[in-house]
Amino acid sequence: MSNYYQERSRTKKLISGFGDYIEDQLADQIPVYLVTFMFDHISGSPHQQLAEMHRIFGNIYSPVLTRYVKKPRSSYDLSTRAPIVYVLPDLQKKKGLEKRQPQTIQQVRANDGLHVHSLWFEQSESRSGATLEEIIKRALAVSGHGVSNHDIRPVTHDPHDVADYVMGSIKRGQHGMDDVLILPRVTTELGAKENRYRQVPDHIRRSISV
Repeated sequence: MSNYYQERSRTKKLISGFGDYIEDQLADQIPVYLVTFMFDHISGSPHQQLAEMHRIFGNIYSPVLTRYVKKPRSSYDLSTRAPIVYVLPDLQKKKGLEKRQPQTIQQVRANDGLHVHSLWFEQSESRSGATLEEIIKRALAVSGHGVSNHDIRPVTHDPHDVADYVMGSIKRGQHGMDDVLILPRVTTELGAKENRYRQVPDHIRRSISV
């Protein structure tokens, strides 16, 4: 089998594994949200733009984290209470832009269409009882500098379609797993590569061979 078909097979398994993971979380009645972010213009290469998007996303996640975890430095609290988030890059397709509103077209064209999808898995209720959607909106109002638009939707069905959608850029070969941000970051004695994928479910981990 050629490298091309091997990579396509590996990507299909990766997306399928992620769909299985979303399905398992929904079956366990864990709330899942799909949150898409678009950003103001960011200078630099696509790699630099994505790095800046990750930085901005981290600024938004930090105040969200404190609404769930009293001691953010506690590995136990992070692993059992903190929302787990997968931040995946995507490139907006130019097809269909003519049907959009002028303001939306401008947002899509910013950063050559680069933006991020994020899947949030709410492991526990917040300390205040507020919903994750409410907390994200508050965090955006305070720490969302650089975000031009966002869309928050609960995921309730079709987990494999959701996985295929958020991993579209990986499916098309435009990005790889190294471009995926996973939060919270957990400081452990593990090596950097192991630590990066510490929270990736086993059936996904096997697909990406880490």
